[in-house]
Amino acid sequence: MKNTHFENPAGLDVRGHYSSARDLAKLAREAMKHPEFREIVSKPEATISTQDRKIDIVNTNLLVVPGSGYDYGAATGVKTGTSPQAGSCLVASASNGDESYIAVVLDAAGDLQRFEAARTALEFGFGEYEHEPLVKRGDAFGEVSLPYRRGESVKLVAAKGVSALAGPGLEVERSPTHKKAPSAAKTGRKLGTVEVSVDGHSVGSSPLVVQKGYEEATVWQKVKYWAGGLKRWILSR
Repeated sequence: MKNTHFENPAGLDVRGHYSSARDLAKLAREAMKHPEFREIVSKPEATISTQDRKIDIVNTNLLVVPGSGYDYGAATGVKTGTSPQAGSCLVASASNGDESYIAVVLDAAGDLQRFEAARTALEFGFGEYEHEPLVKRGDAFGEVSLPYRRGESVKLVAAKGVSALAGPGLEVERSPTHKKAPSAAKTGRKLGTVEVSVDGHSVGSSPLVVQKGYEEATVWQKVKYWAGGLKRWILSR
């Protein structure tokens, strides 16, 4: 959290107390890793028992309150917040299948508008972002030169697919690395790896394997290779 400084644990306005939408999303993402926290923030209502009384409370996050008029079936949390300087704020989360999103609304036009804005953002995520095959099995990622055979090479292809969430604004990067070709190799021998990242975060990798096997160079091929190298050296003198 690079743009956050808490002066108190309550979120009340005070000099030097601030945060950002990105940091609040990071904080929520970490908190939602804990089952007890997830259970608490998803409850529409609860009863707190003390030594001498019971207190009924209702969640102020209307996205998780059925019949509120702003309830959202996929919503799982997280927290409302309102202060004179920050305005009406909401950190909202939602999950559907293997997709989950967090939306942060700061200084909304009003208490109810923050729920509309958060729902719109969450629905955009579910609608525009999908798990896609970012690397398919058999995709080629470069080639390596064959030993002692000038101009000859073999392709390196992905041994398996890599899928991850992708969509507007997310930068997908595929970074292949490989080592030199050995004297001989069978089809499918691993000679490298392609790492896949989305927005700088690693989402998986695939071995890079030889697409078509090859035999060790013959004595004649090696002699021809050396002779060709010697000829170029003489001509360059």
